[in-house]
Amino acid sequence: MTGGRRAGFVRLLHRCIPHNDVCSVGRSMIEMLGVPAIIAVLSVGGIAEYSKAMLMWRSNIQRQMLTEVITAAIKMKSHLNAKTTKWEDITPTLAAMGDIPEGITYEDGYLYDKSGIRLHMYYGFQPWTNSDGTPGGETRCSVWFYFTQNGAKFAPEVQEFCRNLALASQQAANDVILIASWLSTSSHSNGKQLYTGKTLRTATISEITAKCNQTFEESGSATFELILNPY
Repeated sequence: MTGGRRAGFVRLLHRCIPHNDVCSVGRSMIEMLGVPAIIAVLSVGGIAEYSKAMLMWRSNIQRQMLTEVITAAIKMKSHLNAKTTKWEDITPTLAAMGDIPEGITYEDGYLYDKSGIRLHMYYGFQPWTNSDGTPGGETRCSVWFYFTQNGAKFAPEVQEFCRNLALASQQAANDVILIASWLSTSSHSNGKQLYTGKTLRTATISEITAKCNQTFEESGSATFELILNPY
């Protein structure tokens, strides 16, 4: 490098360093690249939080719906004849009372919620055959919830419904006899007792969540039965 060029480079260096021109250029470039990255991170975080909030909102709506259905069923059974010898689907009567919650639709004898879950209410003397072959049965008031989608072990919507049903029923635990889940596959059908009215009263949210997360061990059609005191 010649003396003139070296002197010019030194003068340029002296001008840049005191005023932090080199550093300023570098920092501005980092900021220009970093701002979009930060916005992207915030956007992803915002979407995740929004999705979480929407799931929580839907869950709360479902729990409120179940609370209203249970309240309507309890109100209705007080007008029914507990001495009836028939086991009847009284869903049309429940719909005719006009107490079904907003968002529940009645069509062709069935009640449906917005997610497609079908509701039925049965009342009367339910007969069955005991293991020894003798006839048996009892007067029951049952509300059934049928899923059109599979009730696989890891189906979050089924687990969430189970949790909401238990929490909604807990508010009317004195009227609850039993909550059971049923799994129907192409080869068999089996039921599992989740709660009695007594065990439901003392169940915590964490206990209910843990039990509902283990409700189904196979893929199949998921059904829940809520049995209320018929009297």
